[in-house]
Amino acid sequence: YKRFRRLDKNESALISKDDFLSIPEFASNPIANRIVSVFDSNNDDQVNFKQFVQTLSAFSGRASRKEKIQCNIQRSAELIC
Repeated sequence: YKRFRRLDKNESALISKDDFLSIPEFASNPIANRIVSVFDSNNDDQVNFKQFVQTLSAFSGRASRKEKIQCNIQRSAELIC
């Protein structure tokens, strides 16, 4: 929650694409836009807390292989639609 709040620059309870790209290490990543799209499951260029936690949990070391695969399939399907 603290990390989300730090990234939420305007305290709107949403992290914008620009908020993500304001992180120097992130902005210099050639696939930064793709990473934002993984978090942004409804393609509105904003990430709410639920989306943030769901995406991070899928990449957590505690997530099962099945959860990681499910997240990957779901995100791939969203990009196709």
